[in-house]
Amino acid sequence: MTLITLSNNPTAGVDQQLTHAGIREHFSALYSIDDHVHRYKPARESYIALAATLGVAPSDLWLVSCHAFDTLGAAAAGYRTALVLRPENAPISLGKAPDIVANDLTTIAGRLIASNAPFSRK
Repeated sequence: MTLITLSNNPTAGVDQQLTHAGIREHFSALYSIDDHVHRYKPARESYIALAATLGVAPSDLWLVSCHAFDTLGAAAAGYRTALVLRPENAPISLGKAPDIVANDLTTIAGRLIASNAPFSRK
């Protein structure tokens, strides 16, 4: 799987956060709404712009987030979505429900792999 970010935060800040967490090397690219569309998520335009930048259809992308609002925006743009649950963060009964809901990233990764979704391979 190719992992990238799409954040409302500036790319430099996301880079620092991922580096501090010790996981930066797992991401092939970092994208911010500041880079292209200048529309805060969950605006559909932010997700559509990323798909266009990557040269893929939104339906070929998965957005994995711990923010329910993020999965709503991505689903509205045509992405498939996964929601990582955390305290005080339940799915919202509005719009399309996430395709996958789980308590941790390991479970979500397993379900993504099991779904046989088309992924680019490194």
